[in-house]
Amino acid sequence: MNELLHPRIKEEIDRRRKEIGEQAPEAIVVIDAPLLVETGDLSGNGSGHCGCVHGDATTRTAATEGWGNLGGKPGRSFSAQMALAEKINVADHVIRNENSLDETRRRTKEVFKELKKIVLQKKGRL
Repeated sequence: MNELLHPRIKEEIDRRRKEIGEQAPEAIVVIDAPLLVETGDLSGNGSGHCGCVHGDATTRTAATEGWGNLGGKPGRSFSAQMALAEKINVADHVIRNENSLDETRRRTKEVFKELKKIVLQKKGRL
């Protein structure tokens, strides 16, 4: 499946990033693609920075409540994923999601400001 889908997904991501970059050169593009990180395919797309949003096991289980037949039983799904420690190791920016919603929002805004600063520095506007 990776050989069939991932090349097409990467092409579409690259196409959209290029289109957005032409329309809004200072835009921050967020790509929600954990499989590309897990397969090592994200590094080649010029993304620049990788983020990881994570929570503890209780938070992750609660988050799956509405996932169809997984419904609060993520064990099989989570065990098939890259280990959380590896994801955090790959990430340039980490947001812990088991804290309060206010804390998660605060950290998300902090990461956004960091990314915006990087974009402006690259454009020579800071």
